[in-house]
Amino acid sequence: VERGEAALAAGCDMVLLCNAPGSAGALLAGLKAPAMNPGRAEAMRGERSLPDLRALGQSARFAQAKAELMRFNATAV
Repeated sequence: VERGEAALAAGCDMVLLCNAPGSAGALLAGLKAPAMNPGRAEAMRGERSLPDLRALGQSARFAQAKAELMRFNATAV
């Protein structure tokens, strides 16, 4: 709980319990963090529309990145 409060006080928007998911209930019960500003919560939602995946697939940068990943995967095995 102390670490979670410290993270929120430092400006984090959320607290992750990657190595202790079973302690989520105790964390939520013990947090004394102030309520989030509604404007900040709305800003965290991100974009409301997905990028055009067809345009991405036709991008030269995407093709280059995909080729590099394929080469990496072929040498990593």
